[in-house]
Amino acid sequence: MSNLRASRVLKAATAVAVMGLFGLAMAPAAHASLITFELVPTGSSNGSVNGQSVSLTGPGTINFNIVAVLHNGTDTTADVGLQQAGLSVLSDSGGSLGTLALQTPGTTSPFFNPTNYAGTPSGTPVGTDVGPDQPGVQNQDSTDQFLVGTSNSSAVLGTPDANGDLSQIFGTGTFTVTASSGSTTVIPVVHLDSRTIGPSRLMYHFTQQGNIYDLNGTGAGTENSAVLATPISNPFDTQGFSVTLTPEPGSLALAGLGGLGLLLRRRRK
Repeated sequence: MSNLRASRVLKAATAVAVMGLFGLAMAPAAHASLITFELVPTGSSNGSVNGQSVSLTGPGTINFNIVAVLHNGTDTTADVGLQQAGLSVLSDSGGSLGTLALQTPGTTSPFFNPTNYAGTPSGTPVGTDVGPDQPGVQNQDSTDQFLVGTSNSSAVLGTPDANGDLSQIFGTGTFTVTASSGSTTVIPVVHLDSRTIGPSRLMYHFTQQGNIYDLNGTGAGTENSAVLATPISNPFDTQGFSVTLTPEPGSLALAGLGGLGLLLRRRRK
């Protein structure tokens, strides 16, 4: 009996150890970036929104928020917030589905500033993109970008959620779909200008765990007013949303009836 009991204890200990290792493997890791810039769809005039996916049954308008999620890593203090940021936004469909437009928050938002820019529609056709940047290409003209900031010189502070993250909406946008079928992804693009770390190029100003950062898109800049010896690795992530156009069930039924009619006509001949 002692051997049997020892075997059972050993098996139980082994199971606990395996579950412990499994738990460690499954435990969520700290977020790699400081900020994730997201485009979050909020509604559509001709379809449905499911998280970061939008399904349309035909031409329509998709509304979305431009959001900064600051990965604070703590829920004990309100020492995190965004003060200034600039982005481009583009659709990977090359304009075949529709056009984009961005809006700065306005006078009632903490991100109101007379120097805000909604971004210049660009691309072929005009309106495919907003802002001058493509992924991996340096920004050439800051007036073309979507740029917002507060009217004060200090970072806007907010209260993190239970995960230690703070989400701040700092703009809105619309994607006007004119096509009747197809798919695309609408994505934000972080400006990558690395020509200088001077004040005119440090467009990302935010507070993270009590530290004040002024960075450009490569992660170069200052931390607490001290110039960083090396750029911060992977300071920003981005997340867009997908758009899929599918015909209405009624349209599919009509198409099927039409095909059946053609088939019957051919048989009669």
